[in-house]
Amino acid sequence: MFVARGAAVEFAPPAAPRNGDDGGGAICENGVAMEPWDAAGPDPAYDPGHLAIRGTLATSRHASMLFDMVVDALGELAYVETLAGATRKVLFRREGSALIPWPLLELDVRGRISTVVPLAGPPGASFDPPPRPGQAPRLRGLGPGEIVLHDGPATLTVTFGADGRWCETSHGPPFGGVLDALRDDIASPVERLALYLARRDPGRHGPGRLHCPAPLPSVRSAWCCGRGAIREALHEGSVPAAARWAVVDAYRGEALAFGDDLAGTLEKWRAACARSLPLPPEPVAPPPPPPEAPEGVIAIVAHGAPPDVAWPEPGLERTPFVVLPLEPLRQSAQRLWSPVRMLGGRGGTVHGLLRLDADGFTLVGEELADLIELDHLDGTLAQVRQFEPPGVEQIRSQWPTGNPPYDSHCTVYRLIDERTHRPVTPAEEGSSRGYGFSGRSLDGDHLRFRVLRQRRLC
Repeated sequence: MFVARGAAVEFAPPAAPRNGDDGGGAICENGVAMEPWDAAGPDPAYDPGHLAIRGTLATSRHASMLFDMVVDALGELAYVETLAGATRKVLFRREGSALIPWPLLELDVRGRISTVVPLAGPPGASFDPPPRPGQAPRLRGLGPGEIVLHDGPATLTVTFGADGRWCETSHGPPFGGVLDALRDDIASPVERLALYLARRDPGRHGPGRLHCPAPLPSVRSAWCCGRGAIREALHEGSVPAAARWAVVDAYRGEALAFGDDLAGTLEKWRAACARSLPLPPEPVAPPPPPPEAPEGVIAIVAHGAPPDVAWPEPGLERTPFVVLPLEPLRQSAQRLWSPVRMLGGRGGTVHGLLRLDADGFTLVGEELADLIELDHLDGTLAQVRQFEPPGVEQIRSQWPTGNPPYDSHCTVYRLIDERTHRPVTPAEEGSSRGYGFSGRSLDGDHLRFRVLRQRRLC
């Protein structure tokens, strides 16, 4: 039996993605709704802010203009990463000597940033929406493309067809205040949207910062490397309980330092970096094409785009590094459970409780631990039916043979509705198998209201 503790806590849930942009669409598992163009017209339930942005970005030319206007409005605060001969661009914002390592805008003037295989249908079926009627406007530079707008959890992707007109949108939570910004009559709609984006502070979404003395081929790769190294150190218990700062190189995550104050931690890191002198990552060959997805299985494959700059030459003064503040480790009176710290996607500290088991471990996000009786957890999880999506066996049959068997199995369980804090039917939310376990993959934001159980298979 599943037992919840205490009364439900009431709070305003985040706005859920809505179907209905031009005839509806499918909401993917990650909470992003995807809507192709349809002659039925927009559903009135669709977020008006998303509609206003999409209406402002009527063509790929408008999208390119928006990107350039935001860069101009930010001035010296803009950091633009270019790939594939500047046909793909990613805009980040500077904060002092650091970068906020999640983007404001992404633009690709070749087509989609990712390829989507349909949820169902014969292999090779096209996911492209039906062509739009009428003529495209007579603008120079029209063609396929895609633009992605970011503001923390708020996202909007607008995809443009071969004629340069928008043909599809996908979205997450809405952008706050965008309607008021677009009602201003002092400039064109694209200029108003550019000013709105330039005035948003992406740093408010998390404390993680990336310092890069020289241009990098991939800001996100550097950020994920540093964040992953700190996550792993936290999971392994090698971070002092009193540590309030963490600094790590963003090349390989090998030179780490932890301390009570930022100045002292930076000094420790420079000493560690001088001893080990981390090397830039080795060039990575593009991955082979994935196996053909069977009917009923979704696959989203990112297009590889070669960067326009190389990693800097090795050297202490050129080594990029990640800086993160850490919240102090909390105390817990729970028997058999130890308090732990995790990191969210943007570097925020997330607390949890860890129990070491005979054949692995069980990790509970602290928000969930406050709402359930941990003494009943094992019985609850034992009753959850294991689930595998259709087509998994067909995919496995195409894997290379002769590899050693996997020795680690991780399962994530959902017990609470994180919006209402009310219990739900316990269910397996996802599972994976692999070789060993690495704390680099522990996303505190995702595990805040969930249970992760790892088991050794051999």
